[in-house]
Amino acid sequence: MEKTKHIVIVGAGPGGLCAGMLLSQRGFKVSLYDKNPEVGGRNRAIRLDDFVFDTGPTFLLMKNVLDEMFELCGKKSEDYLEFVKLDPMYQLLFGDRAVNVYSDHDKMRAELQNKFTEGSAGFDRYLEKEGKRFRKLYPCIKRDYTSLLSFLSWDLIRALPHLALNHSVFSNLGKYFREEKMRLVFSFQSKYLGMSPWECPALFTMLSYLEHEYGIYHVQGGLNKIAEAMAKVIIYQGGEIHTSA
Repeated sequence: MEKTKHIVIVGAGPGGLCAGMLLSQRGFKVSLYDKNPEVGGRNRAIRLDDFVFDTGPTFLLMKNVLDEMFELCGKKSEDYLEFVKLDPMYQLLFGDRAVNVYSDHDKMRAELQNKFTEGSAGFDRYLEKEGKRFRKLYPCIKRDYTSLLSFLSWDLIRALPHLALNHSVFSNLGKYFREEKMRLVFSFQSKYLGMSPWECPALFTMLSYLEHEYGIYHVQGGLNKIAEAMAKVIIYQGGEIHTSA
């Protein structure tokens, strides 16, 4: 009988935990090691007395990807975590107005109509065009790039024009919106990358599209709870996790 392979993963951040979930589900013996006292990597918690703080992100985007990870292990994320869909997602404050941002398209149209002179005419064009960009590029993001031949796929080649390499997020949004403040409503996500919308490549207009198409979520107890839930799945499937290692 072939001996079960033992896979050691160094680092119990989101990537290590995802790998641990999938590998342990497929029957491998899995051991994760992390230098910190708890799992999560940059997404772990800091505890001060009775208070808990996230060290990394504070809201969840693309919940469907997390759901898929649990489903691949025969689990449901809702059995481990409590999600709250944010409505509105956030509020943006300008000097002369406050703008609530919604993932509900009807609410967002009404807000744009109420707060901007050009109204919501460009919003549907934005959803259509950026949705098309996302659908072209997302399969390329998920591809396996372990060989040079992976870069020669027709899907990847056909997606290249959608990168819009000669445009910034701000200039790209000019295709849909005239007012500067309206463009800023759909471009402040570039700060996640440490860039301004005038410098950030147009490709990352997808970030605001993803918020408007799928919504953003709060996880009760903080996003550090996601790492804890993933660790529980690994242990349930027979894996081992060693912290402070």
